[in-house]
Amino acid sequence: MIVTVEYSDGEVTDPLEDVTDLDRDDDNNLVATFGDGSRSTFIDGSVKKAVDDEETHKIHN
Repeated sequence: MIVTVEYSDGEVTDPLEDVTDLDRDDDNNLVATFGDGSRSTFIDGSVKKAVDDEETHKIHN
């Protein structure tokens, strides 16, 4: 899937391509896993939401 992450300050990442999974780590940070096995972590306090081609993942309730 293609994922775009929106930060709390309104900044939006370039689309992240080939994301195979969005999950949380033990510190409640958003973790994106890519098709090649690499991972990117987005610190929870700075992320507002992540949007993929299927749904919006709300970060803060």
